[in-house]
Parts: sequence; structure tokens; C-alpha cells
Amino acid sequence: WEEDAGYSPFTLAAEIAGLAAAGAIGKHLGQDELSTAAFAKADEWFGQIDFWTYATGTDLAREHDVEGYYVRIAPPEVSDAGSPLGGFVAIKNRPPGESSGRTVEIVSPDAFALVRFGLRPADDPRILNTAKVIDALLKRDLPEGPAWLRYNGDGYGEHEDGSPFDGTGIGRPWPLLSAERAHYELARGDLEAAERLRATVEAFSRHTGLLPEQVWDADDLPGKELLLGQPSGSAMPLVWAHAEYVKLVRSLADHAVFDRPVASAERYDRPERSQG
Repeated sequence: WEEDAGYSPFTLAAEIAGLAAAGAIGKHLGQDELSTAAFAKADEWFGQIDFWTYATGTDLAREHDVEGYYVRIAPPEVSDAGSPLGGFVAIKNRPPGESSGRTVEIVSPDAFALVRFGLRPADDPRILNTAKVIDALLKRDLPEGPAWLRYNGDGYGEHEDGSPFDGTGIGRPWPLLSAERAHYELARGDLEAAERLRATVEAFSRHTGLLPEQVWDADDLPGKELLLGQPSGSAMPLVWAHAEYVKLVRSLADHAVFDRPVASAERYDRPERSQG
């Protein structure tokens, strides 16, 4: 989310997929040195994903009866530590004294990028465990359907009383994340769940056809034009959300996630490799 430095499953997935693509292109062009270097770095980082970002044996894992889960982001110095279990990460848009949290206590739907970019199968136990924790902490059931927060503790959104974001606030659900979750459900083989989420995203656009950045998830505040499930005071349209919706429609038509990178999926989404 362009807020903090560190090891993020989403960023790692994109970078590893990019390196794998570069390796495949180099191989196709006969540039063996480039291909070898790109694949080697991709393999190195692929092998570190869990070391950097998968937390096990935590209070949160025990609370939700899972072995472990991918964290939202691990601090940069984790590469020199035993695991991401120690340390704290900064949280933007929070008041003084509340601007950081324990690495292992913060999760994000970003972890689904490991499936989207071809580094983990959708039914990988680590992904399923993470999904369970994500839904427990971040899912909000609204009249239009489910939506998700960016991460627990997010401060980017209106205040509790509905007053506008002024550098601090409370993060609200993003329709974008419902579309991203639909892609995960499609990868998992649940076409019906993906279709329901597509309808949810469309419902968030209401009569304007415009998707907001965030939707209101608290009691109605008519005086501030904040109604449950309807656009908050955030950006609208959020073109990023519209782009994800267009990709979702295409993926549903194909019955497959159409933008899943081929090179990384072929290299890593295999039983002997996906263990990381």
C-alpha cells in the first residue's frame, strides 16, 4: 500500500514473478547469462518467502486454530532475525503512541497475491490458514455483500463520528478487495463464490456506476451522508478498482485468472516447489 518499508507478500510475489518472466524472456532470446541470473534471484527470493513473512505459533494463530499465517509486512531487518515473530512495523495515519504494531498481529488480503502471481496453489494450507485469519479480522458483511479492510489497525478513513480523514482515522472496507478476493475464489475453483463477489462489487457502484475507494461500515450517519454499505467520503471513482473489476469479468468469462503470470506459475506452482 506504498506506506512502509519491509517484506510484503504482495511485493515479493510481484517481484519474483517479474524476475521469472525476465528469465523466461532471456531464455527465449538466447541470452543465457541474463536468464540464469534472473531465475537464480527469483529462486532465492521464492525460497525466503516464508522466512520473511509467515508467522507460526503466535497468539493469533492459536486464537483462530491455525498453524500460521502470512503477515501484512515484516520489517526490513527481519532478514537478520530468526523469524518475523519479533519486532514492530509502522502503521501510517495513526495518532502518536498508536503508530506501530507487532509484526505478527497485523494481516492483510495482500497474501492472496502469492496465489495470483503463481507462487502458491490456492489450496495451499498456508493460504487457507491465512484466509481464515483475514476473514476473522478484516471481513465486513454489508448489505451489498462482503468487503475487506486493507489491514487491521488501518487509520486511513473517516473517524468514528464520521468526521473526515485528517491524517488519522479508521480504515474502511475497499470494494477493490472484494474483486481481488473473487479472483482468489476463482483460482480455488469456486466459480459461484467469485460470481457472487462480482455482483457485490457491482452493487457497491450503486446508481452511478462508479466504484468508491471505501464504503461505510458503521451505523448510518445521514447528516454526514454516510450510510451502511454506501460510498464513504473517499475517492470515487477509484480507477484501480474499476481495472480490477474489468479483469474479474474477463477472468470469469475464461473460468480462470487470466492475468496470472505464466512463467512464475509454471516454475513454482508445483508440489515439489510450492513448499517454498
